[in-house]
Amino acid sequence: MKNREFETLTEAPLPGDGKVRVWRTQSSLEAACAAKNEDVIDVIWRHADAPWRTLALALEEIEGVSAIAITDCAGNGITLYPDWK
Repeated sequence: MKNREFETLTEAPLPGDGKVRVWRTQSSLEAACAAKNEDVIDVIWRHADAPWRTLALALEEIEGVSAIAITDCAGNGITLYPDWK
């Protein structure tokens, strides 16, 4: 299939019932299924109490991150696509 892309999704809660979701590009379906994304989880926990902007910019630095969504408990928030120019 042309232009097929595989991504993992890592989701974690934030203080105050917020949520962060991070999509990360993988080289194959097998790599996506095997990915643990510990580095993503580590950055989320280290910046969980920081402003959303700080968290998003820290996540953006991780290799392969293709999208970041941070929302509050009502579902309002931000989405960042690091590779979109």
